Amino acid sequence: MSHSGRSRGNEAQISLGKQIYLETPHVVSYFINELLRLLLHLDVEFFPKEAESCLMKFASRQDAGRRLGQHLKEQGVEVDLVLGLPRGGVVVAAEVARLLQCPLDVLVVRKIGHPMHREFAVGALAEPDVVIFDERSLSGIPVARSQLDKVVAEETVRLREYCQRFHHSNVPVLRDKIVLLVDDGLATGATAEAAVLSARQQSARRIIVAVPVASMNAVERLRRVADDVLALDVDPDFVAVGQYYDEFSQTSDEEVITLLRDVSCQKSV
Repeated sequence: MSHSGRSRGNEAQISLGKQIYLETPHVVSYFINELLRLLLHLDVEFFPKEAESCLMKFASRQDAGRRLGQHLKEQGVEVDLVLGLPRGGVVVAAEVARLLQCPLDVLVVRKIGHPMHREFAVGALAEPDVVIFDERSLSGIPVARSQLDKVVAEETVRLREYCQRFHHSNVPVLRDKIVLLVDDGLATGATAEAAVLSARQQSARRIIVAVPVASMNAVERLRRVADDVLALDVDPDFVAVGQYYDEFSQTSDEEVITLLRDVSCQKSV
């Protein structure tokens, strides 16, 4: 088959995929999202070359952080503190903090998965005690409150463990500070929203969310709660964060701890 024939075939598949995503219940769209993400991760020739070339691509989270930090610097963004959302967001945040010459720390968040499909997010937690739910997601697959409470309890334990692990000194004081929340990308925006609400609860003076890439829905969602939302690329055809990165491996706890220590040492020199 010629390349043009393959492209037409691929375009048909993408068109069908988008149609399914828009017209089926929310939970089904999630699994289609995951299938597309897997195909991208495996480097399957699924998107036509023309569409692929339109994506803003980052070599790695470090590259994304440098480009985001440079953009913020050029825009004259001034903040008191950069907070990465663990774990991948801390890699991006570390580069941003270096370029803006600001202290780096974390604001710990956890996804709340549906009891029957734990990878399907129905809410989020943020330190110290913020809990939010996505009622639209929950309506897709009804669940008993007791089952949901069990998941929240489990994730709350993990949240506290990560707080102890990542806050190598004291928990950062956000009161009256301009805070920059950084992640490696925004799909639904649920965990970032929980982070914004946490910073608001801790009396931050101004809260800015900054990411390399985001979906339009996530940006609209966060603009309702944050003072500003900044993204290098807001893609109306967003599928998954990983599609914008050439290298998107999982970030380890050790990497996060090392980054926090290294940036702190650089600031103290």
